[in-house]
Amino acid sequence: MTSSFNFIATPNFDYFAREASRLKKEIIRIILSGKTDSLRPNSGWAATIGEHKICVWFCDRSEPGFRVWDWHGSIMLFDDVDGYTSEHILGKYYERLTAEAMAKKKQTEEEEKVAEKFGNLGVRELIESGEEETNKMVLF
Repeated sequence: MTSSFNFIATPNFDYFAREASRLKKEIIRIILSGKTDSLRPNSGWAATIGEHKICVWFCDRSEPGFRVWDWHGSIMLFDDVDGYTSEHILGKYYERLTAEAMAKKKQTEEEEKVAEKFGNLGVRELIESGEEETNKMVLF
């Protein structure tokens, strides 16, 4: 038994394809500009781009020099018959990192290691953990 899937392109699908393409181009433009705060990456909160809401996250790959951006969200469509419908969208973009971005990433990793080492020590613990000669506190 064979089954076939016949897809009939509808005006709604054409609109969805155009909007999905526009949304992807806008997200990539924002990523390449370096001003990604408006996307609210890795926050779990939705960002608004145009009329659409998306959640964006990224992770640095184990291979040096790449960051993977993923997003999902909804595109609202309107049809005279069905009214408003929400269509789900998924996307992915592989960003090649510059040497500057890789250096910043390495610096951030080093800062995280230092924060792990000292944790939430108070002033007393920091003073007691140091050597005797360096346990001087200067107040201004």
